This record gives sequence, C-alpha cells and structure tokens, in this order.
Amino acid sequence: MYSLTARFNTFLYETMIALIVVGLVNHLTVRFGYMVNLSDSPVVLTDKNVSFQLQEVDVFVSDRYLNEEILSFNF
Repeated sequence: MYSLTARFNTFLYETMIALIVVGLVNHLTVRFGYMVNLSDSPVVLTDKNVSFQLQEVDVFVSDRYLNEEILSFNF
C-alpha cells in the first residue's frame, strides 16, 4: 500500500466484504434458523394477522401540467 487511494480502496473492500458476510449470516439465520432451534418457526404472515386502516390523508395534489396526482396518507 503505497498511496492513500490504495489504502482507502482496501479499507472499503474489507468493509464491504464484512457487511456482505454479516448480511448473509443474518439472512440465513432468519430463513433457516428454525432448523437448528434458533427460533420456534419460520416467519409466517397469514391473512388473519393483517389489518390496515387509513388514519388520515395528509396531502392531495393534482398537477395539470404533468397530468399527475399525488397523495400522501398514513396507515
């Protein structure tokens, strides 16, 4: 490592590899953790667990120039 850019490149590369490894381990733990008793069961979302309610509409804008409509709301 003779230059500052080479050192910076090495640092970014090693950081990226570490983040990829940690992300992969996290994904595999969530996906297959129930097989090795890390969690009770895989993540399952059924229709009976989901309910959405519209609480308020913040902004509704109609743009005639671009022929667009914009809506901002909260669940």
